[in-house]
Amino acid sequence: MEPEQRTPREITYQVGWKRGKIVSSRDNTDGTADRQETGSAISTQEQPAGPISAAQQWNETTIWKEAPFLSGRVLQILAWGTPAVLFLLFVWMVYWLARFH
Repeated sequence: MEPEQRTPREITYQVGWKRGKIVSSRDNTDGTADRQETGSAISTQEQPAGPISAAQQWNETTIWKEAPFLSGRVLQILAWGTPAVLFLLFVWMVYWLARFH
C-alpha cells in the first residue's frame, strides 16, 4: 500500500502509569509519528519530596561513598577471602566440638 493511500490511525500505549497515543498522519512520509501523552503520569524529572528524598540523600552520602583507606584491589581480595576464612573457622569449630563429644 502506498503512503498516500494510508488512512491516519491512532495507537494507544501504557507504560506503568503513563498513557499516551501515537497518531500517524497523511503528510508524514518519513515514517515517524506524532506522540501525544495523556493521563496523570509522574514525570521522571520530578524528585520525590519528604522522607524518601532524605533517605535517598542519606543513602548516597553514607552508604555509597568510597572506602577511604582501602583500594579496590584490597576490597576485592577481602570480598573473596572472607567466605573462605569463615568456612575454615566453621570447620575448625566442628572439629573441636566433635573432639570433646
